[in-house]
Amino acid sequence: MKKAVFLLGSPTVAAAREGQTITDYDFNNLTRIAERANLDAEIVFAVQHEEFVGAKKPGMVAIRAERGRVVAEIAAIAPEIVLAFGPEAVKSLWNSGTAKAKDLRRKPHKVGDVDADVFTTYSLAEASMKTGLTRWIGLDVMTAASGKYECKLGDYHVSTEMHEELIEWLKMPDEPIMTARAVMSKHRELICALDLETYPALDPWHPEARIRMAVISHRTGWAQVVPATADSRFPDWLVEIIGDPNIRKVGSNIKFDYRWLARFGVTMRNLGDTHTAEHVLDGNHPSKDLKSLTLQYHPTLGDYSADMRTMAAERGGMEHLKDEEMFDYAGGDGDASITVYNKQINLLTKRGLRQPYELLAKSQESLARIEMNGMCVDVDENRRLDKAYAEETSRLRERIQQQFDAPINPNSPKQLKEALLKLPGINLLPNNIKRRIQTQRFFDPDFMDSLDEFETTSKEVLQREVDKHPVLQDVLDYRRRAKLHSTYVTKFADSFVRQADQWFVRSDYRTDVAQTYRLASRRPNLQNIPCNLPADMAHLNIKNQFISRWRDMGGMIGEFDLSQAELREGAMITGEPVLVEAFAAGRDVHKEVSARLLKIPAEEVTKPQRKACKTLNFMIFYGGGAPRLAAALGISENEARKMIANYFSEMSTLDHWMQEMRRSVHDTLVSKSRFGFERHFVAPAAGWDNPTGWGIERQAINHPIQNGACCFTLCGINRVFELLDLSDLYSLPICTVHDQIGWDIFPGEKEAVEELTKEAFENPRVEDWGVDMSVPMVLDSKFGINWGVAV
Repeated sequence: MKKAVFLLGSPTVAAAREGQTITDYDFNNLTRIAERANLDAEIVFAVQHEEFVGAKKPGMVAIRAERGRVVAEIAAIAPEIVLAFGPEAVKSLWNSGTAKAKDLRRKPHKVGDVDADVFTTYSLAEASMKTGLTRWIGLDVMTAASGKYECKLGDYHVSTEMHEELIEWLKMPDEPIMTARAVMSKHRELICALDLETYPALDPWHPEARIRMAVISHRTGWAQVVPATADSRFPDWLVEIIGDPNIRKVGSNIKFDYRWLARFGVTMRNLGDTHTAEHVLDGNHPSKDLKSLTLQYHPTLGDYSADMRTMAAERGGMEHLKDEEMFDYAGGDGDASITVYNKQINLLTKRGLRQPYELLAKSQESLARIEMNGMCVDVDENRRLDKAYAEETSRLRERIQQQFDAPINPNSPKQLKEALLKLPGINLLPNNIKRRIQTQRFFDPDFMDSLDEFETTSKEVLQREVDKHPVLQDVLDYRRRAKLHSTYVTKFADSFVRQADQWFVRSDYRTDVAQTYRLASRRPNLQNIPCNLPADMAHLNIKNQFISRWRDMGGMIGEFDLSQAELREGAMITGEPVLVEAFAAGRDVHKEVSARLLKIPAEEVTKPQRKACKTLNFMIFYGGGAPRLAAALGISENEARKMIANYFSEMSTLDHWMQEMRRSVHDTLVSKSRFGFERHFVAPAAGWDNPTGWGIERQAINHPIQNGACCFTLCGINRVFELLDLSDLYSLPICTVHDQIGWDIFPGEKEAVEELTKEAFENPRVEDWGVDMSVPMVLDSKFGINWGVAV
């Protein structure tokens, strides 16, 4: 049995409440992990000072102040290995604020004055919030204890000549070389890993972009590396495999490879993604990159990219490596990808999650095609917006300074905080601190003396205090405009890609980020572009930059939005008669519910009453309580509570479903959607009757509704491409935002595109995924010369 030290960060609030340095829950977890790894482990804390118990994180000054004690305690224990749990422990041992635990995992390190091999893993705080991390911590500890962390490469081959007979990866033991069709006749499904190495970086539209090599693999421990020609071409046999819809091509972030191949004229079909597969297995886990997944699923291969990363860092980038120096690394990518994916598929099947994964897998190609189509942008409009935003922010900055009568920089939280605290009646304490003041166990002199440390100029606090002084609204307006200016005008221009005489942006749509499995968007993030700007910001509409690539010929932008997708899914999943009947009859659901609550005929419901009911409807399904409803409607919390109580008294079926969901998540810690997607939770340490427990309940209720709306959208998008491939349209799908799909419409094809999209989204064939439609889906359409004026 090896002697070990588990170096933790700092004690938690939960432990302090129990009068301990570590909770019984965490201690028992560590004990089980140590026993499984056959370790005799002792616990040491990187920081013990009571000042850092809880939310306040110690900086390097505090960590260094206790480092001598940490090293002395480790030396006294005389361990063979040390496990650093989380960032504070890592910074303590490395004596550096830049050391990153995720970059150091699964291999031994020699650290200065510590006479033992040092390994890193996640913190217990992370594990207490994210399901699955305790298992990953256990794997890290087992690797350290076993000493099995050396990289063992497989049998990798390199194609030095490119011709049609190079199909060695299809060669079976004791059998002659076969063609792809011959292999397909013997196997119902063929899966191969595919990964590309590119030059000079990751952008396929870089002026010097080229593909250096591809690697394919059909089994663990074997890979074929195929160098590309100088103009990024591959032999015909490989192109045929890439384009064969009967062979699934799998990899890490597979849409990256799709984009590069499409850039050079090769279309990939039937995509599988290890990031997405892991996300369906464990939506909470933060490390879905191939390196981390290899350490979990293929530990004998280990950190195969370590040497290559070191060489690249020493030379200033991977573009400075020779092709032959990358062959082993490329082979490792193929070996890792096929092994990880096969094990993920086995787990998905075993846990009943194969079908939801397949929906996301089918969506990979559709999303990749949207990305490659891209959105055409008007560079002149971008420059006009740049000037307009600069003028707006300058004007607001002057107004803010005039009201403070001082040269305050509104971008400086410190200056802004000091200036605001001089105004009468302004309270900059966040709500959670205000609640702590009212809680007796926190009411002590030391805590009260440190309240100024908690004061903040966050958006939430300024919005709460906005009625107390006009400068607060100006600060909020300034920040909003400055953020939009930076994100969607100045930085946005950095993502423009030139093709011929036009400019495009191509967002990356991710299926491995949101815990409800909604799509995420990045580089640029189109999900956060504001859709309903106030009248005084109409000239600052970010969407005006997006135009049709056929604008000069009369082309237009089309926006198609599933109407009230989440409310419709909520009606279907709960079976609430009021909602189901209103949607089924095609009536205005907000009017119908408002009439029910007010006990008046629907035709007598006024616009303000309908608007209030609309807010209430969405607030209920989003899990908002009385405080949020009160803030949204400008009423008292008592009035908001009465509205919610009246809502549930009239919508008893919905109320019953929500109560059942709360009971279910208490028992199982799982929320499941109609499409089979699961969201897992960690039991709240302090019980369910507290903000943490209430938050889990809200998320458990919202998950099946939000996930259902997302799945309807994905099914609609997939159906769009099925119908588009059967048509002779030139128009192109170019984006998706939440429950929408955007089109760049070729002149004269408006009606045909509208008809195709309506058919796809209102009849998305969800029955293929075991889901029925008890209420209809309705698609709303907008058209315009640019995205901003689509009406």
